[in-house]
Amino acid sequence: MSPQISSRATVVVIAALIAVSAMALWFATNYAVMGTDPARYLAVAEEAVQSGALAEVYRLPFAPTKKFYLHGDDCLTLSMLIAPRESRLKAAISPRVPMGQFQVEADVQEKLPPQQPYCNGLAATLEAVKNPTDSEAPRLPELIYYHRYIHGIVTVAALLLGTISFQSATTLLLATCYILLAWLITASALRLRSSSPSERRRATAFVCIGLSLALFFAVPVFDRSFCFSPLDIALIGFILFGLFHPLGKISELRLVLATASFGAAIAIFDRLVGGIPIALAVLVLLVVLGEARDRTLVLRLSLALTAFITAIVVCIVCKQLLVVAVWGPDPVIDFAARLGQRTGGGVTAEVSESVRRRLEEVGLSLSWLDSNFAFRIVFAAIMLVYSAFILGWGSHLVGAAIVILPTPLLLLLAYFAVRGQPSRNWPLEVVAIVGAAMIPFAWYLLFLNSTILHSSIMVRLLVLSVALVPVVWIFHASARGEPPQPPGTNRAM
Repeated sequence: MSPQISSRATVVVIAALIAVSAMALWFATNYAVMGTDPARYLAVAEEAVQSGALAEVYRLPFAPTKKFYLHGDDCLTLSMLIAPRESRLKAAISPRVPMGQFQVEADVQEKLPPQQPYCNGLAATLEAVKNPTDSEAPRLPELIYYHRYIHGIVTVAALLLGTISFQSATTLLLATCYILLAWLITASALRLRSSSPSERRRATAFVCIGLSLALFFAVPVFDRSFCFSPLDIALIGFILFGLFHPLGKISELRLVLATASFGAAIAIFDRLVGGIPIALAVLVLLVVLGEARDRTLVLRLSLALTAFITAIVVCIVCKQLLVVAVWGPDPVIDFAARLGQRTGGGVTAEVSESVRRRLEEVGLSLSWLDSNFAFRIVFAAIMLVYSAFILGWGSHLVGAAIVILPTPLLLLLAYFAVRGQPSRNWPLEVVAIVGAAMIPFAWYLLFLNSTILHSSIMVRLLVLSVALVPVVWIFHASARGEPPQPPGTNRAM
């Protein structure tokens, strides 16, 4: 018999052990790479600046006049690698980042993305570190420790940049994302030839998922960056795992181990850029597509979600415990305050100048944003719909269709699926999939400040719903073709 989990407490313990092990592996790896000669990362950063690689531009097909600078966040990552280290231990726990106003020479500024403070901070830090004894060189900017995230992306960057150039590393990450997506789509498509109707149904669902991510997840825009590609690689990799190892068929122990490992990876790589909510939605979807039904489906969802959430919480707690052990409790208090700001804090002081100008053009005052929670919800929705042109290859119309249409279609299909049936006969697969589609909206409400300020990133969470519409239709059509089931019985897949 396959190993069974005796209680939820066992799930929590196993997931916590996986998370602690993942954090130990992360810390050991980070401690090792922090022993790399800083001159190596200085050379990589200098080459990235002088070659213009950091100013790489991507133009969307339907908006060729708009420039997307791909490496603004990578400037922050490079700054973390070249910043002088007080000790190897401290550098392995939390990186240092430059703060304040930066003076950058005009010839260097031309090689950097415009209006990117992170890149200006990198240039100022680089110039000061290169010439530590030159009295005429710029003074080293103020450096502070960045404790809020685990920063697994810095570990990935340090590993890759220790041997290859910045441009080669980012190209490798982008290629990895495309290879995984091609593998997902191809492997799913090959399974369409299966003689089993249930396997063909699963294959169709996975093809829809792969195509939606390949077409609308803005992979060429985001996955050239260290900030997003490790997270997306973990996400696509786990979807592939769910294709080859149905989460409804593997043993409960393997399910807990797999979902806890997935949660740990997401926690280590996510910097509040939407990794957790989309991973939650994917996890629910993969359990539904894992050939578990009715009571077994509910049990599997419970096990998977418990393991996933436990792993994330334990990883975050481990990071903050390390911070407390070295720096004391003050950084953790600051972390809690910043998290509160991202959930329900005001946004007026942090809105970009471009948004301020656009609001002034239409006669709206920023003061109304912080005066009413409902106003902020409406504004967040407006920002998400506006930013959706990134998903629509530069078309505002296509982007709006991607983020607006799937949710009402899902709700409509769910209504037809449950209409006229007692609740005990509702198709749980459909209910679970619609629930997965609601996860991004719950996250938007929870982190409303972050959604408004980073709408161009957070809008990516809605791409999965494009795939969920045909998946729900498939399950609804399948359920209509099955005879009614007596209460308390499990349907065969």
